[in-house]
Amino acid sequence: MVHMGILVTFLGTLVGVAVLAAFIAGFFIWVGSKLAGINNTTIGKSVLAAIACSLSLWFITGVFFFNPIIGFFIGHLICLWIIKNIFETTFGKALLAWIFHFAAQVIAIIIAIATFATGLMAMFMVF
Repeated sequence: MVHMGILVTFLGTLVGVAVLAAFIAGFFIWVGSKLAGINNTTIGKSVLAAIACSLSLWFITGVFFFNPIIGFFIGHLICLWIIKNIFETTFGKALLAWIFHFAAQVIAIIIAIATFATGLMAMFMVF
């Protein structure tokens, strides 16, 4: 029974980090889009763009598993296209919003590493 609790805790942490990452990225895209002067910017569009970008980036990186660097770059180009289309803006303005999205992803990765490291340490302390 202890093992099931660890699995549930791990999956709950994973979902929690994914939701947190989406909102952090959405906030950063919102800030970037405001700074870029994109019209009709909302936090809802920003979170939608963050979720779409994250899913597409993970999917494309997975498709190019044999060369994840290519997948990483193609995924980010698609992410830029997603931001451009969701906000119905120019490439230059979408690029600025994307830069903020990229910064948010770095922050989310740091949070995820810290969260999982803490979770792993707690898991090994149980045994």
